[in-house]
Amino acid sequence: GGQVRRVADRFALVAAAGELASEAGITGWDRGEAARAAQVLFKAWLVERGSDGAGEEIAIIRQVARVLTERGEANFPWWHRAGDDHRPNATTRWGLRRLIEKDGAKIESNSDFYANYGEKMTPEAAASSTSEFFFLLAPFRAEAAKGYEPHHVADVLYKRGHLIPEAVGGRLDRKERLPTIGSVRCYRIQPTIFGDELL
Repeated sequence: GGQVRRVADRFALVAAAGELASEAGITGWDRGEAARAAQVLFKAWLVERGSDGAGEEIAIIRQVARVLTERGEANFPWWHRAGDDHRPNATTRWGLRRLIEKDGAKIESNSDFYANYGEKMTPEAAASSTSEFFFLLAPFRAEAAKGYEPHHVADVLYKRGHLIPEAVGGRLDRKERLPTIGSVRCYRIQPTIFGDELL
């Protein structure tokens, strides 16, 4: 993984500096001792970390999935109910979530919902449906990407197949017309994140 490579590069730099210092007579160590010490420390770091894979990627996927799981209902009102003045209001809206049926059809309005489910979804229908999230940029930076560079988080989501980028221009965020919000830039995160093998 990239993180392991970066850490290995730093240990190699320390080893090289130690060897140069030894050659200059500063440390009093035998030739190769600084390199061996750096190698021992790097291996100890690797054991503590648990693997030489993409640990940072794992942490990012887990963090974003956790944020969506814990805050999905409270901070992402349903797309189809966005204009419904009888729905419960989100105290802090981070975006919207859109219901996706088993066949991939998207529920865009209350009339779509009622046509498919009536007043209430059956447990079977709920179990077979999923949700995609439209995460506004500011809350994405503050919550989903907390502790990381936001573009890197979006890039990890995209590479893992959980983010739909803008169709033209190569941007990872995209312009969407969200009900009651209007035309905004956001990240469109797919429900596949919850089945990621890194979780």
